[in-house]
Amino acid sequence: MEYYWINSNEKHYEGAYERWLRDGFAATYGARQIYGILLKAFCPGDILFMYVKRTGIMGVGKVMEKWDGRTHHILDPDSKVEEKHEYRIPVSWEIIFSKVDCVPCAEALKILNLETRNIQTTTVHLDRELGEELYNHILTR
Repeated sequence: MEYYWINSNEKHYEGAYERWLRDGFAATYGARQIYGILLKAFCPGDILFMYVKRTGIMGVGKVMEKWDGRTHHILDPDSKVEEKHEYRIPVSWEIIFSKVDCVPCAEALKILNLETRNIQTTTVHLDRELGEELYNHILTR
C-alpha cells in the first residue's frame, strides 16, 4: 500500500472535490500524456489524501481499481481546464471532512515534512512512513 497526495484542481474546476466525494472517484484534468498517465501509478488499496487548495485535506480514500485508461469529457462550460479532459479512478472515500473540520494544509505538511511548493502539483507519492503517520493522525483527530 502506497500513500499519495492528490490535488482536486478546484482552482480550475470549481466543485470538483464535491463530485469526487459524491461519485466515488479521484481525477486528473488536462492533457492525457501529462495528467492522465499519472493515474497509472495508483493500485487498489493505495491511500489518497485529497487536497483542496487554500482549504486542506477534505477526504481520505482507498483506490478501488487500476485506472481503466478512459478519457471523460468535461461538460462544464465554466471549467478553466484548457483541454476539457478528465481521467478518473474509482475511490472509496472513507473519511470526509467539511470545510470547517478539514485537516489544514500546514498541519499535514508538518507531519509529511514537506513545503507548500512540493504539493502544488497534481499528485505526490508520499514516503510510506510519513503517509502512514498522517493517516493515523487523521484517524485520531
